[in-house]
Amino acid sequence: MPDKTLIVCDVCDTLYDSNTTFDFIRFYVNRKGGASQIWLSLISSRYSPFFYFLIALGKIFHKDLVRILALQLLSDLDRKKLSDLAFEFHDSFLLKRKNEKVFSLLERLKKEGDVMLLSSSIDPVIGAIAQRNGFSFQSSMLAYQNDISSGKLSQDLTGVKHKQLAEWHKAYRRLTVVTDNHSDYDLVKMADDRYVVLLPAGEEKFWQPLNPNFVKL
Repeated sequence: MPDKTLIVCDVCDTLYDSNTTFDFIRFYVNRKGGASQIWLSLISSRYSPFFYFLIALGKIFHKDLVRILALQLLSDLDRKKLSDLAFEFHDSFLLKRKNEKVFSLLERLKKEGDVMLLSSSIDPVIGAIAQRNGFSFQSSMLAYQNDISSGKLSQDLTGVKHKQLAEWHKAYRRLTVVTDNHSDYDLVKMADDRYVVLLPAGEEKFWQPLNPNFVKL
């Protein structure tokens, strides 16, 4: 077993003040214009009654219907186009929203091992972030046919990151997890060293049973 630590870091609201999936889709449709902008606003704006209808319906069927419909806006785009857009999105949008405290933490931690981004956001975006920062990554994956996006997912890591990581971290001496995400509770529980990014006040109570280190932004 290598004498190294695997440092696993969430992305959305942890590394960046952004829901990277929706912000990336918005970045794309704002460039494209037309009906896609109206549709995205209709399904994802908190001022839209249809948004709340989708949330309520999704709870019944245990599906994130807003995300499913938003991803459809990326259908028929080829893999290279998505990759190029993701790098533009990183450079012109995400860089302004870096959580500097978390990046500084990773700079310290990576002296002890390897940093891997583990995110339920989509592969073009997380891949661009990972490449820009010299990290490895695992993420939810868009489905492609002949390198053309279907607008659906072939892999969704939402709520199951701990299962994805179950075997990999055994190749390392220690596991460190950095996240803000409640759905990562089981992932944080697996870790030897735990760092929880606090966003709204009062979050400490949810995480306190795991006794993590808190990173206050």
